Amino acid sequence: MFSWKKIGRKNPRLSGFDYSTPGMYYVTLNTNNRNHEFGGVIVNRSEGADFNVGPPQIHIRLTPFGSMINEWWSTIPNKFTNVGLHEYVVMPDHFHGIIEIINEKEPTLKSAPTTINSPAQTDLPRVMQWFKSVSTNEYIRWHKINHKYFDRRLWQTNYYEHITRNDGDLDRIQQYIINNPKKWWEDGHPVIYTDA
Repeated sequence: MFSWKKIGRKNPRLSGFDYSTPGMYYVTLNTNNRNHEFGGVIVNRSEGADFNVGPPQIHIRLTPFGSMINEWWSTIPNKFTNVGLHEYVVMPDHFHGIIEIINEKEPTLKSAPTTINSPAQTDLPRVMQWFKSVSTNEYIRWHKINHKYFDRRLWQTNYYEHITRNDGDLDRIQQYIINNPKKWWEDGHPVIYTDA
């Protein structure tokens, strides 16, 4: 049986908490070895060439792997009938997103229609395990088809999660996700400058 103690890490889950409880959950996943698999941050110098006057236009240019992550994440509500998706961003070496576990009696507009053979209820760990598994399988399949070397791992072993406490906490997290490409540039990570 898997044990966090054996690998010298603290279990990131909140002990005793029921992760099927309706609410908003903020998650972060990192690529294995923090490899830049998913794209690059583009800084457009033509939109505010004088950075003292105004910030440049900054966005993510996804690789095929980044687009694959985007597509699999978007299908989560088709697989799990009581899950809705909110703000998210695919970054070069990580992913941030907000998942809503929905009370089946009170579905939101962001939940997808029921699909055949999908579980009626689920919890956050099951959703994340499924997402990591299907994205890793596609990643492996691509490398095998194209005869490219890979170490069989797309993601780090676990993921970070945060249970949102109130609307203010949720708003703060949403703004963090929205501003993540800008923060990447401000923190001095590698970016691609363009005048187009």
